[in-house]
Amino acid sequence: MADLIRLQGMTFSAAHGASPGERTRERRFVVDLEVEADLRRAGATDDLADTVNYSTLYGAVRDVMKGPPVNLLETLAERVAQRVLRDFPVLAVCVRVGKPGVPVDEGGQAVASVEVRRGRGT
Repeated sequence: MADLIRLQGMTFSAAHGASPGERTRERRFVVDLEVEADLRRAGATDDLADTVNYSTLYGAVRDVMKGPPVNLLETLAERVAQRVLRDFPVLAVCVRVGKPGVPVDEGGQAVASVEVRRGRGT
């Protein structure tokens, strides 16, 4: 059984989207991140060096979200997942990227979101 660290409701302004207009005007994105890691040592030592620092995790997510524009939420989620797996001692990661205020039908809006789950070797 793995332990979890979650960062929920991280908000970023960025210019991602499939249409040219979306890539020239920033809008709000919401990212939830969950990482699986063995946290027993940190629980025993009470030492930040023995855990996955959530401030550093936030910085990695921010770097991807503020990086070059992409078309798809899927691409953003995949890039965050791969960055976390590359840079942190985690077993697996779950990333949800949401885009509030997406027009859907006759003036209606929704939050469009994509969730990816990745682990070491998958």
